[in-house]
Amino acid sequence: MALDRIREDLKNAEAASSAPSKPDPEVVGRLVALEELAPRLDELAPRLDELAPRLDQLSAEIDERLAALARPVSADDSEVLQHLERVRLSIERFGLHLGEHDRALADLTAPWGVEERLEELATRVEEVAASGPRGDAPPSSAGLPSGDLGALMQRVEEAETASQADRERLMSRLEKMGSSIDWRLQRLETGEPE
Repeated sequence: MALDRIREDLKNAEAASSAPSKPDPEVVGRLVALEELAPRLDELAPRLDELAPRLDQLSAEIDERLAALARPVSADDSEVLQHLERVRLSIERFGLHLGEHDRALADLTAPWGVEERLEELATRVEEVAASGPRGDAPPSSAGLPSGDLGALMQRVEEAETASQADRERLMSRLEKMGSSIDWRLQRLETGEPE
């Protein structure tokens, strides 16, 4: 092999230079290293010969897989593509539904002046409460009679409670829809029939 050729070249070089000369220490060091590596190279040579067929087999498998990827779409593939298209459309539809619910939630939580109106009403209630009941003066059109003050406060509280309940129902509904979507996506991924 290659090591045998190197040995022959060295012997030929030694024979050619029969004149006594001082050997170069670097060359001598390399020769010693080559001599130490020679047994290991002799051990590895048969192993390389064993691995060559496996390398050829792997190369053939890679070529086959590349050829399979380059082949045209068959009837089986078109069925898979149709299924994937249905899944994609379902996901788009779920996205649109979620977008609609997000907009509805944003509409419910949008200020629409509700907070400002509540603050205004609270300020008016505090003003009326601070002024106290006047026995001698009739209620003015700007103020509220003291009997209506309690009703107004109760209406404000009821409106806040109803708003909170509506938000909770909407959030519960959105959570149920999200879990349903997750469940359907998992079924589609696993290939279970609906």
